[in-house]
Amino acid sequence: MTYHVSHTPKQLQGIYKLDQMLLNKAPFKTFPGKTTEIRCICPYCDGLHSGKAKDRTRKVTGSIFKHKNGEGYCFKCIACKEFRNSMYQLAKENFPNGEAVADWYATYRWEQLDRAAGHGWSCPLPKKVAKSFAEARANKSMSKKASAAAKVAAERFLPPRDNTQA
Repeated sequence: MTYHVSHTPKQLQGIYKLDQMLLNKAPFKTFPGKTTEIRCICPYCDGLHSGKAKDRTRKVTGSIFKHKNGEGYCFKCIACKEFRNSMYQLAKENFPNGEAVADWYATYRWEQLDRAAGHGWSCPLPKKVAKSFAEARANKSMSKKASAAAKVAAERFLPPRDNTQA
């Protein structure tokens, strides 16, 4: 089943601003690019090309560019072919205390940018929201099971209804 989420211009602008703020605090250096908006030294391969060890130099091999559907930035390295679909993934894997930064990023997108996270977005739900959804789903399941059990018990122990009365 295909599910389409509509992205409002306000949400998309907010995501770009949030991604820029995250890139300003990134643990890797970023530079303005000519063909892409932002270039960087890849945090995965450190911009090292293959070849003789003495010939290896750090190069700006990473590219940070706008997502094709307009939802923030993506990352790709031409040397090691690493690709990240969102700044959430890049923050989670490369920032010090990455889990906390990534969860803050997802929470900000959920709360401040009108629920711009979860299904249909490149950023998953924040942990607390995902947990509350899972609990609500479990409670709904339990209540269905409880009502089904009560119905079976009622049919078993109560006398049958007399439906002949009109």
